[in-house]
Amino acid sequence: MMNGYTPDQLVRVAKRLNNNIRSYLYVDPLQGKHIPVSPDRSLQLFRTLASLIEERYPGERFTVVAFAETATAVGNAVAYYLGSAAAVVCTTREDMGDADLLYFTESHSHATEQRISADVLDRSCGPTDRLIFVEDEITTGHTIEKLIAVLEKRAGHPLRCGIASILNSMTDESLESFERAGRGCSYICRIPHQYRIDRINGYDLAPSQMEPDVSPAACDTIAYRAVWDQRRIYSTDDMRSETDRFCAWASDAIDTAKDERMLVIGTEEFMFPAMMLADVLRRDHTVNFHATTRSPIEVSESPDYPLHRRYELRSLYDADRITYIYDLERYDRVIVVTDAPESETRGAYTLINALRSCGNEHITLIRWQR
Repeated sequence: MMNGYTPDQLVRVAKRLNNNIRSYLYVDPLQGKHIPVSPDRSLQLFRTLASLIEERYPGERFTVVAFAETATAVGNAVAYYLGSAAAVVCTTREDMGDADLLYFTESHSHATEQRISADVLDRSCGPTDRLIFVEDEITTGHTIEKLIAVLEKRAGHPLRCGIASILNSMTDESLESFERAGRGCSYICRIPHQYRIDRINGYDLAPSQMEPDVSPAACDTIAYRAVWDQRRIYSTDDMRSETDRFCAWASDAIDTAKDERMLVIGTEEFMFPAMMLADVLRRDHTVNFHATTRSPIEVSESPDYPLHRRYELRSLYDADRITYIYDLERYDRVIVVTDAPESETRGAYTLINALRSCGNEHITLIRWQR
């Protein structure tokens, strides 16, 4: 057991759809991304990661960098719980208009181009001793190395860095190389490189999926006027206060009956405020959380396989982009929280129609507007 967690609790192996670079990925049933989970289980996992960072670098102040798409909630939660975090920012694959951006690549991903706002190097949020890069799982460390190189070139000098992840499957040689370079890796669970990947060949994978239904679909829609943008660097104090304000506002704005079974959904990179709202609602309801995703993953009817039904969607951010959500069920109430532009309607229609196809009648869309 590692930090209270075992590999069996944190690792499910799935097959990537049409990816010849890396055929597998690890799906964490506690992370709250692909598999619905009670939000308190996710947040406790992220608290554990925050405590490991604090133990490794006592007395230091941090800027936390969370990686899109999958680890944005992980990184934001780590910053939220890490008292010594001064600032937080997420990488992104979305268009940021005229923002000054730095680019790097993620070679094994289905969407290889990543970017980060160049103001991550701005210390206006207060002095920090170290950049902490947060991922859900680190396999080789190559993506983080690419980002560090881009940041150091922009800064003109070496940066003090640390790396934190839920899973680490780097080889001993790679891990030792990072440590020698002063880029220590903190993690909840270490697993062997290519851990259990042979298992994906033993499943009868189902080719069928629910195609996107772009028919106009109505639901209750409310808007929240936000000041925090996770894709730009913000002080962690501002992020915490904005998250808490949103949760209080949303829990009052949504009229619910006691003891409802509820689902809260985040959209692609935008997960953390939705997860925190789900945790607040959990006080009076049974609540699951998960999110839409760019990740195309094979599904199977086998009970031992992590994902069983794939719903194809249009992205809420760009209707020309295909996204997915997995294993929807019927709930008494569904709440979708998104920072996608209001002008893009077709993506929202496909998500609402997918939810309605599972018998969900009470759907609320909360638009996080800046």
